[in-house]
Amino acid sequence: MEIVTVGTYILVDGHFVFAFGPHSERPGRLAVVRVGGHREDGETPWACAVREAMEETGLSIRPLPVGETLRWGRAAGTLEPTETQLGDPRPLLILPREDGPGAPVNVMYLVQADGVPAPLNVQGLLLLTPKEVLGLCHQPATLRTFLAGGGQALMRDPFPIDWALEPALQLQLLARLLATGHHDLTAKE
Repeated sequence: MEIVTVGTYILVDGHFVFAFGPHSERPGRLAVVRVGGHREDGETPWACAVREAMEETGLSIRPLPVGETLRWGRAAGTLEPTETQLGDPRPLLILPREDGPGAPVNVMYLVQADGVPAPLNVQGLLLLTPKEVLGLCHQPATLRTFLAGGGQALMRDPFPIDWALEPALQLQLLARLLATGHHDLTAKE
């Protein structure tokens, strides 16, 4: 299995930490993406997750147990249990970058951290409660409406406050897991 990128669902005091910034393909929108990035040569997936979390948020992470690893079926839009040879810690999600056997994949871990995150190598961070995760994925919101509703954002530079927040796939999948209760993702802390 060729692992290209590794991401994390970081839990800090009941909030999921997501990076955000101007969308590269959709002007006037702010992409809300997972904390993570590209795996370096010879780096294990877990070492990549630890490095990326520190580089982007300043947080030291520790893995949370997951009952099973789920594989995203791109074509069918399914999440199905799958076996993994990645060892410990077990990732929560495996996301193929394209359909077909042997396709390169992205991996997502469920992790916990203590302290206050800071936007280091990202433009901003959103601290999302499970309810806010579900809300952002089901109702369009701007940065202004998110903040006016009590949402928390940490930004290196100001953003256009009326730009829409656009949830990336990893946020949408987290919302799906929270809505179905398939994994009890918030009771781990």
